[in-house]
Amino acid sequence: MLRDRYGVMEESDIPAAVSEFRRLLKAAAALVRDKGQPGPVRFRLE
Repeated sequence: MLRDRYGVMEESDIPAAVSEFRRLLKAAAALVRDKGQPGPVRFRLE
């Protein structure tokens, strides 16, 4: 989980954390689309 890996980070960690967040979002969107959800995929961050 992103929070487990980047719960506390330094400024130098920002590019890697953003890259990982992007990867996770894309994977989640692909999973939803593969299940046949019509329309855009939306996320709620909690």
